[in-house]
Parts: sequence; C-alpha cells; structure tokens
Amino acid sequence: MAACEPPFFKQQHPYFCPNARMTYAEITACLQDPASPKWASCAAWIMREAAYKDVWRFVKMTEIACRFEELAPRLGERSHFWSRLVHAWREVHEDPPAPARD
Repeated sequence: MAACEPPFFKQQHPYFCPNARMTYAEITACLQDPASPKWASCAAWIMREAAYKDVWRFVKMTEIACRFEELAPRLGERSHFWSRLVHAWREVHEDPPAPARD
C-alpha cells in the first residue's frame, strides 16, 4: 500500500499556482539547493500562496528562520504572519546568550 498523500499532491499542478503552472517536481527541484538564487523566490512564493499546513511539505522552519531577512520583503501581506512565527520559533530554538563573566 502506498504512503498516504493529501489529494492535492496527486494533481500535477498544485492548487496554489494556477497561473504559474509549475509542477510538484519543478517546485521540489527549485527548492533542492538552499544556496541557489531561485530558492528564496520559490520559498517565499510558497509561503505566500500555499496554506500554512502545506508549506512544510516544501521548506523547513530552520531554512525559513535562517533566511528570513531575505524572504520577508517577498511575502507581501503574509509578511506579518511569518515574522511573528519566525520570531517565536527563534525564541524557543536559538541558543540563549552566554552568561556574563566577571
């Protein structure tokens, strides 16, 4: 039996890109290398257009947090939402400052 996938993954073109006409394979290829110049554009587009729960099928929170300053200007109306999420995530996951030594 095949792994359970959401119904939208069975479509060749995701619901969140009716005009871009990118396939899942093309999106995955675009996000394969976080060092690629296309990565930020593609990640921000998914963060803007896809449902929050579907973003995680393409990008990791660690990638978003590490590159948020680059992503933020591309997020449009969703910028505030993602800014709050990244801020909260960083508070929990980043190392606390080292104690001051006397």
